[in-house]
Amino acid sequence: VCHVSPKMDFLSKGISAVLGGSGDTAQPTGAETIERLCDRLQSATRLDDRRDAVRALRSLSKKFKLEVGTQAMDLLVGVLDRDKADIEMTELALETLANIVVVQDTNEDGERVESDLGIQFTEILLKRQETIALLLSIVEDYDFHVRWPAVKLLHILGNNKSTHMQELVLSSPMGTDGLSHTPYNSLSWWLLSRHFQTDGSSV
Repeated sequence: VCHVSPKMDFLSKGISAVLGGSGDTAQPTGAETIERLCDRLQSATRLDDRRDAVRALRSLSKKFKLEVGTQAMDLLVGVLDRDKADIEMTELALETLANIVVVQDTNEDGERVESDLGIQFTEILLKRQETIALLLSIVEDYDFHVRWPAVKLLHILGNNKSTHMQELVLSSPMGTDGLSHTPYNSLSWWLLSRHFQTDGSSV
């Protein structure tokens, strides 16, 4: 007999609530669920509805990294630009992006796993220099709840592709000057610069 954990049952009910009930008893696949969440994020006019969609995407982003990365990455970057004033939504979007690009992570059983998808999604994200400029602008936000996940995401991106990341940061209009004016400069710069020491292992 297959038992559903209380955590997964609660998560499933929460996502169903976001998507709305349906008379159809067939459970949607992960890809279908993520597609519907992306539609909700893109089309919803109420901020609460968009925030709930991002929260659900974050909860699925480890188990369904491929689906969330391919379907939601552009929308999540859009959240960082369009909804940056909403601290909770911005934090959720940053955490979801971090889950997509991270290479080493833990699965539902607490086991350590590695995924090449993190590198591939990092390359896609770094193709647009404006994304890094956007993240650097978020690092300037004085709210720690937003600043920390932004620094964490930059840290992961720098770890995955150090040389490319260094070039983008230094060529950004904000560049290192933007980081130098933040209260958390020492932490931010340490997380970024320690991965800019090229050793040939990350390009």
